[in-house]
Amino acid sequence: MKLDQKLVFVCCLFGVASLPLEGFSVTLPQSVEASPPKPTLTLYGEQMEEQKQRKKVLEGRSVSLFCSAFSLCTSQPPTLTWSPLQNNSSQEQNQNSSFVSSHLNFTVTRLHHKLSITCTATYQLKNKEMTTENSLILRVLYAPWKTSISVSPSGSVMWGSSVSRCSSDGNPAVNYTWFRENGEQIETGPTFSITETNDTHSGLYYCRAQNKHGSQNSSVQLEVQYAPKNTSVSVSPSGPVMWGSSVSLSCSSDGNPAVNYTWFRENGEQIETGPSFSITATDDTHSGLYYCRAQNQHGSQNSSVQLEVQSSPQFLTSSHCKSSDNDAVMMVCLCEVRGRPVPKLEWRLNEQPVSQSGSLSIKEESVGVSGLRSILSMHRSHLSMSSPHLQCVSTNQLGSSTLLFNFVGRCSNSGHLPIICVLIGAVAGAAAVILGEIYLCRRKHHKPSLEKTEGWVLTEGEEEGEDGDCLYSTKTIVVYGRAL
Repeated sequence: MKLDQKLVFVCCLFGVASLPLEGFSVTLPQSVEASPPKPTLTLYGEQMEEQKQRKKVLEGRSVSLFCSAFSLCTSQPPTLTWSPLQNNSSQEQNQNSSFVSSHLNFTVTRLHHKLSITCTATYQLKNKEMTTENSLILRVLYAPWKTSISVSPSGSVMWGSSVSRCSSDGNPAVNYTWFRENGEQIETGPTFSITETNDTHSGLYYCRAQNKHGSQNSSVQLEVQYAPKNTSVSVSPSGPVMWGSSVSLSCSSDGNPAVNYTWFRENGEQIETGPSFSITATDDTHSGLYYCRAQNQHGSQNSSVQLEVQSSPQFLTSSHCKSSDNDAVMMVCLCEVRGRPVPKLEWRLNEQPVSQSGSLSIKEESVGVSGLRSILSMHRSHLSMSSPHLQCVSTNQLGSSTLLFNFVGRCSNSGHLPIICVLIGAVAGAAAVILGEIYLCRRKHHKPSLEKTEGWVLTEGEEEGEDGDCLYSTKTIVVYGRAL
């Protein structure tokens, strides 16, 4: 047996210090308990970059890892294994009298970045298995991926502050740029902050993560929520609201999320929901304060409007003249009118203004919110002239109307009133509607009650009865239209 063969045999059995093998000088373990030498591990690949003494390979390229280990015993060469073993990889192993080698081939992806791949050599020495290994960390270059945006505070952004953070995975390091949905660039860097958010900041934002190998975008919808503001009420048609006309009230408000609307009268009565409501035929009951409450989950805001239903003066059919219940020589005339603004009333006798005196008094009182009543008490001597007539004149900003009391007959000295009184209400500009009620009165001992004579019609020849009856009539002609 040759010397080198003997040495190999002794090495395999006992593990001596040094052994020349075909021109190699190999330092061996001093004892069988020491570890065998580590295998060598080398990386090869397409278009690899050398940076900071590190080899880097571009994603999608093929790489080869070469692992080799010395054969201390030709009869029992070491076994080489790879871990972790890659999918779709291929292996090739070679052996000669001096060493064994293994090739591992695969295509790298971004998932391989910073992956440690180990080659392990397993030796059988003196009936004992011993292993040694060497590792290599892969450095993969790839475009950004998994780009995402997080918003703090999370969820809906309340009026105040907001921080948006963009993150992405890429090698080399990623640069970040922020844009609005219209393409406007607004910020650079991984973080974009708004110190005081408002409604102008709502909308789509996107972050672009980029390096020299590519780019990737991620977007987020920023929704700034806030309580209603800028709440207002409008009236259509604008201007004064005329009696009997239609009017619409509309409420608008700015709030996020969407605002709900509720309508109230000034006394707190809820009358409607929704952004608008209409009144088809207005009257004086619709005058007053209305307010709209705009509300969402973050708060509420009110806005109000004063609605004033206006009309020109209109005389009521309750206007009349009659003898005083307490004094037969006194006449009491009542003039009642409504309108908004509340009209003013003036009495005129034979075209002359009537003023307070010893035998004449005027009393006024309000009727509801839009009416006025004037009561004129006067001695019948004021009507002693031939065909006297009395006027009630009503005026407000929208016009005026005149109600005419026309007395036909004369006043006797008997203390009774043989007079026919015709009440004529005249309003210029429209056709007349005749309404009337007839009251007949006799001398005191023959005087029927008014209830029993309602509906009688005054005809010619009835001004004085055959037995000297006293006739008193009120006859009303009301003309509807705009007062002049």
